[in-house]
Amino acid sequence: ACGRLLAGFVLAAAVHAAGAHGPIWQAEHRLAEFAKAAATIERTPSVISKVAMMTDRTQPSGVGRTVSDMLDEPAVGDGLTLRGGEERAKSEVEETSPVPPLRAETSEKSEQTPQGIEQTHHAEGGGTFRINYRASSEWPDAFLHFSRDGGKTWSVRRGHRQEEEHVCATGEEDPQMALGTSPCGKWRFAAIEEEEGEVCFVLHSGDGRWDSSPADVEGASFYRAVGKGAVCVKDRKVSVVGPGKPVLVVTDLDGTYHGDEGAVAAFNGEWERQFAHRGSFLVYNTGRSFDSFKTLLASGGLLLPTAFIGSVGTEIWWSNTDGTFTKDAEWEAKLSGCPGWDRTKVAAAAQEWLDQEEVMHWRPEDEQNQYKAVFGVKTDKVANIVKEIRSKLKADGKSATLIYSGRGDWNYLDVVCEVAGKHEALVHVRNKLGFSPENTVACGDSGNDILMLEGDERGVVVGNAQEGLLAWVRGKGQQAGSANGKDRVFCATEGHARGILQGLYAMGFAE
Repeated sequence: ACGRLLAGFVLAAAVHAAGAHGPIWQAEHRLAEFAKAAATIERTPSVISKVAMMTDRTQPSGVGRTVSDMLDEPAVGDGLTLRGGEERAKSEVEETSPVPPLRAETSEKSEQTPQGIEQTHHAEGGGTFRINYRASSEWPDAFLHFSRDGGKTWSVRRGHRQEEEHVCATGEEDPQMALGTSPCGKWRFAAIEEEEGEVCFVLHSGDGRWDSSPADVEGASFYRAVGKGAVCVKDRKVSVVGPGKPVLVVTDLDGTYHGDEGAVAAFNGEWERQFAHRGSFLVYNTGRSFDSFKTLLASGGLLLPTAFIGSVGTEIWWSNTDGTFTKDAEWEAKLSGCPGWDRTKVAAAAQEWLDQEEVMHWRPEDEQNQYKAVFGVKTDKVANIVKEIRSKLKADGKSATLIYSGRGDWNYLDVVCEVAGKHEALVHVRNKLGFSPENTVACGDSGNDILMLEGDERGVVVGNAQEGLLAWVRGKGQQAGSANGKDRVFCATEGHARGILQGLYAMGFAE
């Protein structure tokens, strides 16, 4: 059994005195130094069934879709094995329930500072053993209770006196777990100095609630791992945080990250157990408006991103650790100062075609904003309409970026302020977070992602990409599954979010 969990419990004290040993976790391999970048390797996630392809938003004549509430399936990290032992009394501790799906309460105003470059989840090198823990939202705090001698003696609970025979020789107190800056769930972390030895540990809230039993080890009374590097504990499952380079992932939503529930769950599980603890950031870059995104996020299943780029790069919002969002005032000021933008001139340039409702129409009001005009256009007319609108704006001394995408009989046509756009907003966010183009990966599935993928950053085209984007890929002479030194963009064979994972592994951001 683990060391005494509650000082006042006579039963727990008896377990300590008896020196009983329960089932344990054992990490069979040691982690490499986390400061070193992982070598590029080939690793392809399991193949998924083919699903219907989606556009970046609802088709002009269609209805939007949402992801249902879900939890990622917890997975034990590579190299961890289970070993049996004696059973313990289940009544010794109060176990935490699995963490519910993330539901962020969002608002347009927040006093908090937007997320910046600082990241506290990634593991430190040297002799530090780091535990990343996603505690229950009901816990007011979290503490690490640990043992270095197989559970015989333990660290001291703050404010509690313990018999000398059960206290570790150093007399160390349970470290309080700090709340990480990543918005990706309520993650906490603590680190202790440990060279190569094994560490047994349990987690507690400081007010009598404990998490001490791995979910898939019957009768286990504490977690155990090799004390070097880092582990992740989520939903009572332990994973080793493997080596890998920090990466900024900037992904389109519909049809890329979002659109296949199984793929979303697979990505979320890998991101929360690996990438988020190595200094990586997740950003959404979509045609959806901020209000549309908030509705989608509240439906459950999506990770809370570090930043949200919406409305084809015409708005940027930074998330806070409490789930609220702060609008990027610097980006707003840049767009408002654009001399060539005039939305009334855009409407006038499009009026001839808008008078033909069977050819062109305004999209709903909630898709519009002051730096963007959105239309539904017949696919066979869109190229000619784009040419004419651009010509009329130039004649009026105005300019704009025109982007069309979609499949079937209708396309979207986004006309946006020329200093805005998916790639321009990506660069703004990347610079604020301090990532180089080489460590930034843009991910997309449709024609309105081409500008984002044409930048200096690396890219992933998911396996279910639309024909407009695939034609661009073919024009670059690239093939599905290619990721050599000459190919800046990886063409995945996997669809949706699994395609993103496939690209990240192929590029060497994890192993």
